[in-house]
Amino acid sequence: MPSHPTHSPWIRLLAGWAAAVAICAAAAWPAQGQRVNYSGSLQYATGSYIFAERTHSVYLFNGLDLSHGRLQAAVSLPIIYQSSPWVSYTVVGSVPSGGPQHGAVGGHGSEGDLGGGGGSGPGRRRGGDPIVLPDTSTYADLGVGDPSLRADLTLLRGTTGPTVRLAGSAKAPVADVDRGFGTGAWDAGLGLSLSHRLGRWFLFGEALHWWLGDMDDLTLQNSVSYSASLGRVFQNGRLGVLAAFSGYTEIMDAAAPPLQTALGLNYRFGDGAYSLSTTASAGLSESMPDVSLSLGWRVTL
Repeated sequence: MPSHPTHSPWIRLLAGWAAAVAICAAAAWPAQGQRVNYSGSLQYATGSYIFAERTHSVYLFNGLDLSHGRLQAAVSLPIIYQSSPWVSYTVVGSVPSGGPQHGAVGGHGSEGDLGGGGGSGPGRRRGGDPIVLPDTSTYADLGVGDPSLRADLTLLRGTTGPTVRLAGSAKAPVADVDRGFGTGAWDAGLGLSLSHRLGRWFLFGEALHWWLGDMDDLTLQNSVSYSASLGRVFQNGRLGVLAAFSGYTEIMDAAAPPLQTALGLNYRFGDGAYSLSTTASAGLSESMPDVSLSLGWRVTL
């Protein structure tokens, strides 16, 4: 596969994003009762998914989140490196779309409209032999993924009971589809999250309905995501351990629904204004990478 030339639009996008983050931080700084955090993570993921060839991916996420009263809002932008274009970044994570060869993976979409339906093409594969696509042994590409926004509104703040939040998320289609950095369509989700503390133990749960936009020749079905986590804190709340299980209902006809399990550690420094975290994840289905490792950080501005 031929190498891609350097694309200046993503450099301009990065510059614009940095300016937007700076403006938001400056605007929020003097507000009373308002807190702004910068967060980021570096993640490595590898898997063959439904293909004969393994894909290695590196994601550098940078984001800004703002909390004020019952409202929390966060924006994030990923910078992506991939060893093949066959895996596309979406708001629900990476999916084995086939990238520029998505017509070989499955259905025929509705030209990027929200609300994908069913259908599959001659490339349909579910539990069969891996799909063989053109060799990408010399492929390597770096670029910017689609920016995303998430907002949470606290509906019930529990003292002895759970805290319940209304959660909404959206991803804008600005990334290059053929390079595996996006799907070229809007994604959006809406649902509820719950959290509850029992002494040193924390319980988390979340369920969201996702409207996923389609690629030209590949239908991404609307999906429901679900997750459950159990955490415990040590050392006066500085160290936290979290075990999690997450999944989605079927997204693609060609692949089994995504399932994943994860184990993470988090450490808060000083008064909690700085924290580091590390997470190891294992995919339980062919829609997820086999292994993911990440290092995250969070700073209160």
